[in-house]
Amino acid sequence: MVVLAGGPGDEGLATMSEQLPQVERHVEAGRTLLCRPRPGVPLVFVEVQCGGGLLDEPTDWPGVAALATGLLTEGPVGTEPTAWHQRLDDQAARLHCRAAPDYWAIGASCLAEDLDTILAMLAEQIARPAMPRSQWARLRKTHRGQQREQWAQPARVLGPLASVQAMGYGHPLAHPPDESAFRRARYRWADQLGRGALTAVGPLYGLIGGDIDGQTGFDRLGALLEALPASRRPVPPVPSARPASQRVWLMDQPQMDQAYFALSAPAPVAGDADRVALRLANYLIGAGSFNSRLMRNVRERMGHTYGIGSHWPEHRLGGAYMIHSFTRADNLRAMLELIEQTLAEIAAEGFTDDELAIARGHGRGSLPLRLTHPQAVLNHHAEALRTGLGADAVQDDWDAIEQTDRCAVNAAARRLVDQDFHLAVIGPAATVRGQLTGRQPLAEIEFSTPPHRWPAP
Repeated sequence: MVVLAGGPGDEGLATMSEQLPQVERHVEAGRTLLCRPRPGVPLVFVEVQCGGGLLDEPTDWPGVAALATGLLTEGPVGTEPTAWHQRLDDQAARLHCRAAPDYWAIGASCLAEDLDTILAMLAEQIARPAMPRSQWARLRKTHRGQQREQWAQPARVLGPLASVQAMGYGHPLAHPPDESAFRRARYRWADQLGRGALTAVGPLYGLIGGDIDGQTGFDRLGALLEALPASRRPVPPVPSARPASQRVWLMDQPQMDQAYFALSAPAPVAGDADRVALRLANYLIGAGSFNSRLMRNVRERMGHTYGIGSHWPEHRLGGAYMIHSFTRADNLRAMLELIEQTLAEIAAEGFTDDELAIARGHGRGSLPLRLTHPQAVLNHHAEALRTGLGADAVQDDWDAIEQTDRCAVNAAARRLVDQDFHLAVIGPAATVRGQLTGRQPLAEIEFSTPPHRWPAP
């Protein structure tokens, strides 16, 4: 057993132990078990993770992974879904299943006193999923309604649009479903995908946290992982980014007087050797709200928008680094020029010592605040390990915040901002088109166009 992030009495880790919770780790036979004991709160969270997730979702089947995970919580073979959910309700328990970009996850939350009962139900669900067809119409209708609401809002379309432009449609981090995708989906697709999802395909992780000690948690996780059926399904390789050949995508929404836009480019992957410097740099570029250079220049000094930000997904599959905002449609050119000027200044001059001090303070304080619930703690550690970092990654990265100097942060900032960005814009084309002169090649898309019909790389 290995203790991650320290614990009471661990020599040399007192500072971190005061800030971050204890996580215990046990590794055997290709399985990584993580436990976050939190006595005194009579709740337990448990989850099993196996390789695949959206990596397994075929390019022609966007959204089917979400439908499959819905069916994977509807009970095992021989149990009627209503009776299954009644049993869960009787125990005040919640069962969940999701398709992350690179793994499948299924788990539960319950009272500590009911853990054995819920684990038995969870093991039964994992071993013999019924994938009941009786729930198909309801699930598909629910997702269609949710997507119809999302895709009516330009601000919520911008992220998927820019991600596909930077990464290529079908990449696990750029494979967005819309309402039409769920309308086209077929039960046999979800059944096929779901039945092969929860299998003993590595890397395998078991997570448990709450009112339980480490050894008991490991015993329970080991038994739960044994419920995973054997499988010869290979984990698909990590795909490469396939950026669009057009530098600008303009999605026409003539009823708007605003323009939503994003500059995007393939991002550094999680586990990058300069990851701490990249986090600090991204905070100072745009992720730090009023502490960011973009916010100060674009909003406070010039008043071009109510908000602007940057986002680094920090995922082992990559993803799109994105700078995003909105403005009046007739002001787009001026705002883009100001952003580009600000990015050029950052690349040439970097940040000041005062700015770095602010980023360091935020970094050291925000991590403990994010890791308060066992589920967040366990997933944070699992992501670090899945990325290939060592057991001490959380401790090392936290310490490195103070040790990373201004030169390293400025070098990281240049990596993020000194790129050949794509530009995605949603707004009235009649007003916006002329402001994009010199940014060719340009592709125009109608606002109602589904993602699978957006321009190909």
